[in-house]
Amino acid sequence: MNHAIGNINHIFVVSEFNKQEILRLSDRRHVTVIYKGTDGTQFNPGQEKENFAITVCQINQSNIQFKGLDTFVEAAQRLLDLRFNIVGRNLDENIEDLRRSAPQNIEFALSPS
Repeated sequence: MNHAIGNINHIFVVSEFNKQEILRLSDRRHVTVIYKGTDGTQFNPGQEKENFAITVCQINQSNIQFKGLDTFVEAAQRLLDLRFNIVGRNLDENIEDLRRSAPQNIEFALSPS
């Protein structure tokens, strides 16, 4: 590992723990931590978080069962106080079956085919 690390100009890691491990295993000092995700203390939209359910997929006959879209609609029928979103691309006419069975708390955000 020291040979691999020794041939690198700079190392980027995702946590302070990773940085300390690199420093413990080698004499390299050019290690920078770049955290994944968003730091909630630095980025805060200033609003209360809204709970909702979302699924993203291509919508066609086989995906209604395979991706669980029928189950997603069923859950929305049982949890009427929660907002549900189906995001994706409609590949056939079966979206109309979903729309007919969907309660009012489901929103469809479809991209053009």
